Amino acid sequence: MFFVVVFLKKEEYLDEVVEALVEAEIKGLSIVDGVEMEKVLAVDIPIFAGLVRSMGGMRGANKVLFGITEVGDNIKEFISILRDIDAPEDISRLVEVISLPVSDYLSGD
Repeated sequence: MFFVVVFLKKEEYLDEVVEALVEAEIKGLSIVDGVEMEKVLAVDIPIFAGLVRSMGGMRGANKVLFGITEVGDNIKEFISILRDIDAPEDISRLVEVISLPVSDYLSGD
């Protein structure tokens, strides 16, 4: 078993990322909306707004896909498929992928 996390920094690539997961036969991930910490700091705690701007700004909204999967070997295939996505910038600037082995797991299935 593997715990997989995919941080998608630009929401407009969600369809391509999900298609890549399906093609790599990785199933069972959940998708949640995320907000970068910098945006929360700048909006909710205005004293940090200047600091956020000095750090290069904020991207704002993103998507986080995560879950437990049995197909850890397919992560390399997923990353390879991601690299072939037609994007105006390097895909590694749009998506971060983490895969960790899971030793203990309890499931309701």
